[in-house]
Amino acid sequence: MIKKINGPTDITAGSKTEYTVEIINLGNVLEERVLVIAFNANLKLREEEIITNIAIGKTANATFSFTIPTNTTATQERIIFGIEYNYNSKTGNYETLSQDTKNIQVNIVSTQAKTHTATTTSQNQTENKYFLYLFDH
Repeated sequence: MIKKINGPTDITAGSKTEYTVEIINLGNVLEERVLVIAFNANLKLREEEIITNIAIGKTANATFSFTIPTNTTATQERIIFGIEYNYNSKTGNYETLSQDTKNIQVNIVSTQAKTHTATTTSQNQTENKYFLYLFDH
């Protein structure tokens, strides 16, 4: 489960930003491998971090570092954080997609002098909804 996320809510396009996601093992077995994901289709963002050997009741951190594209026209976006666990080493797949996602609403400041209005494509909106659907079901 995602316990908390630390990172900025105001980001300048083109600059590097960092988020730390703290997860906790609420299960009754050692989690040998957990996949933590940061996602936003509009920003073409999908970052993954693997955390290993999380004991029962213990926490661990995943750190994401990425740059918002300089040419983004969005002024606000939601970055979705989720986890997959119950890793099966025989298949190479995670058997459980957590329904516990956390979102951070970020304000994006353009580096260009011109003011931009928020724009999204229906395809990217659909991709974000699909990603949330996966975590909600």
